[in-house]
Amino acid sequence: MDLLHTAERILVTAGIKVNLQMFLALFGLALARVVTAITLAPFFGGQSVPGRLRVGLAFVLTAVLMPGLSHTSTGAELSPLLMIALLSKEVLAGALLGIVCQFVFYGIQMAGTLIDTQRGMNQLSFVAPQLPGPGSVLAQLKVQAAIALFLMLNGHLMYLRAIDSSFTQLPVLAFPRIEPGSMALFETAARLSAHSLVIALEMAAPVLIALTLVDVAFGILGRIASQINVHQESQPVKALAGLGIFLLASGFIMTRIEYNLGTMIGSVNEMVRALRP
Repeated sequence: MDLLHTAERILVTAGIKVNLQMFLALFGLALARVVTAITLAPFFGGQSVPGRLRVGLAFVLTAVLMPGLSHTSTGAELSPLLMIALLSKEVLAGALLGIVCQFVFYGIQMAGTLIDTQRGMNQLSFVAPQLPGPGSVLAQLKVQAAIALFLMLNGHLMYLRAIDSSFTQLPVLAFPRIEPGSMALFETAARLSAHSLVIALEMAAPVLIALTLVDVAFGILGRIASQINVHQESQPVKALAGLGIFLLASGFIMTRIEYNLGTMIGSVNEMVRALRP
């Protein structure tokens, strides 16, 4: 505390009057939200980016956002218990921002996994550094293409604007108001989570339909010529047909990826509004 008072006297001498304790408290709370939101966002690199770099980026962004947060300072003393509660709230708010982004990329990854599973080529799996858990070859291709497209569309800048607006929707020193019997937050989270399955089925539909027709054709062939090992003979055909249809439908797939990425920022803002105090 003596160090803080000494620093405040030095700042007053320099013509800067500020409650240093409140400033540091606001900065630390805002940093907790920003660093959590950046860490969980797949398009910022995930585990492939060193933790120091992520924290450094969050530190710079919080410093940029601080002028807009200074007006929330009330001058009141923040007790240790209140600080713990506020810190937990900030981490939860940042986690919601990042997890909502992950829902869309999980749906894109799931589409590739469904295609590889249906065509019998899901034996190989790779760990995606941007998302927890492994994915198949086409799943990884779709995720990396989605991240590249998102960055080309300046989606990361829109995400940073959403983080900025989240401090307006849910100020640092305010708690969300969840009234008894209110299910807005849980309904929003459940709907966004279920939407990832819709995204997966939508983008995998052309290939899945084609592979189903291949299965039907080999099933008819098996009834006509029972001596043919239909299961063994159909695997290479399904693998090649699935890959061919995927390449032919790549334009449709990229269009749907672009659309779903465009709606992702709106979903982030919708989740933040559900936590409005």
